[in-house]
Amino acid sequence: MLTGAHIAITSAFLATAACADPCRDNAPVTLPVSYLLMTDYTDIKLQAIMQVDYDDATTVAGLISMPDAAFLPGVIAERMALLPDTAQDLPYLIVAAEIERYPRPVVHMMTMSESVLTPDLIAVFNRQGMTAQAQILQQATALFAAWDSTPDHRWRMVFDADGMLDGALVEDQINALEVPFLAARPTAMESALALIDRHPAVKSAYQRRLRAVTAEDRTGYLTQQLWATCMPAWWTPEEADAAFAALGPAQRDLLLLDMFLAESFNGSTHQYFTNSSGTMAPQLAETLERLGLPDHAAAVRTGMAVFPTPYPRSTTARRAVMASFSTAQDDALYDLTVWADDGLIADAMITRAQGMGILPR
Repeated sequence: MLTGAHIAITSAFLATAACADPCRDNAPVTLPVSYLLMTDYTDIKLQAIMQVDYDDATTVAGLISMPDAAFLPGVIAERMALLPDTAQDLPYLIVAAEIERYPRPVVHMMTMSESVLTPDLIAVFNRQGMTAQAQILQQATALFAAWDSTPDHRWRMVFDADGMLDGALVEDQINALEVPFLAARPTAMESALALIDRHPAVKSAYQRRLRAVTAEDRTGYLTQQLWATCMPAWWTPEEADAAFAALGPAQRDLLLLDMFLAESFNGSTHQYFTNSSGTMAPQLAETLERLGLPDHAAAVRTGMAVFPTPYPRSTTARRAVMASFSTAQDDALYDLTVWADDGLIADAMITRAQGMGILPR
């Protein structure tokens, strides 16, 4: 079953054009400002992580698993300094907008790297009219006798050694706060967008950034939207065929190509054939051929030829075969990853989206 990044994009980031069926119609979506806020969060995290000196024991003392926590406040302060005084809550709202997408945002704000920002987030929420969320976080922080302890320390109070939620503190108290937190309005994303709208200069800067988004990133946003809104979970070949048959031809092509790239980049072409994605290998080869990439299509068929004939589209059957593969057979699948790395499939995706008029504007 497809899970993870393909499925975990929430509707807050999925503004679509006014069309009858974005899964089939040839109408472009509008790239929203919320897309940029999602990338801003990633930049904030990376900026903090890049400051960690993993060779310096004093840098990570007490923050063994989350050393970036020590640098997050400084990164936020730098971004605040670039904004008008009345817009300086925006970096905090960007962080909160990411966290509120998670199934357990309150637990996250208590125990993960971003929890070093939680006392400030409470103040930001109150200033931005998110009083319900502020009260919930205050209740949650009160459950910890020593809030000044590190995120690692708080993490160990609510998770067991295997990283599973454990203990009455979580089950009986923090868990009870998750549903009302997720139900509270306005959300952090809504508050962030409203804050941007109230500041013409900030809004103008975001509009300029939207116009500068590359075709590659626009295609990436489109495929994220399609995975989240158009592709149901599937496991068997029959379920996969039904799911892809419900798509428009361009949307189908994009998801077949994106699935190949995502699996190959994550764990090589071997992973593509191991996972349920490999169910669609025959359709992928046909799509590559049709879109002018015959060598890439031949590479996929080479991978299929490592398996018995007929090619086992069933993931269960395919994995049973792979369990007895020799090193040479495994290597043959790994070696095909070069065909995902040359950039031509990504280029074909852009061309396909542009040609059908569905590239986000």
